[in-house]
Amino acid sequence: MNVPNSVNERISTAECYFRSQQYDKAFPLYQELAQLGHINCYLFVGWMQLTGSGVARDEDAAMMCFTRVAAAGNSVGMFYAGKTCLLRSRASDSIPWFQESAARYYAPAQYRLAIAYLYGVGVSPDKAKGNSCLLEAVEAGHLLARGLLARRQLMGAFGLLKIPYGALTAVRTLIDIYRHAQRGDVLDEATSG
Repeated sequence: MNVPNSVNERISTAECYFRSQQYDKAFPLYQELAQLGHINCYLFVGWMQLTGSGVARDEDAAMMCFTRVAAAGNSVGMFYAGKTCLLRSRASDSIPWFQESAARYYAPAQYRLAIAYLYGVGVSPDKAKGNSCLLEAVEAGHLLARGLLARRQLMGAFGLLKIPYGALTAVRTLIDIYRHAQRGDVLDEATSG
């Protein structure tokens, strides 16, 4: 591939490399674009640093990228700052990041808060808050949240009358997961919304 000249060409080239998982080629382009002021490019730089994709794994550098994007009001940056805290075993530090991201209606953050409140990860357990966050994530179309809702309904967490709904929700969720798999989609908590 030729070296792109314009900023738009460099962004397009970086996106192509990233989508084709050529992270070693995407990283320097995204890093350069981020330094030129394209703040959202820091998300890609941070993600590659966090996962060690195309570059050495560096949680500190990733966190700096995510907080920079979060400071610009980006809910995805807030979410990944929270995820980085979780990876560092600092669950309580993740909660404000997830709360801020969820307040901006980012479904993966709503899902992550649901887990935190339901199971006491970084906060005291609060089933009412957990269920509320879970329902918000489901309403936003988050597939993993829908799976958790089905499980909780089947267990009777929403009352005996909701158990049949849990079965229906579970079947619908499994069908949707199958459809995503058929298309080759990667599902994780950040991409299943």
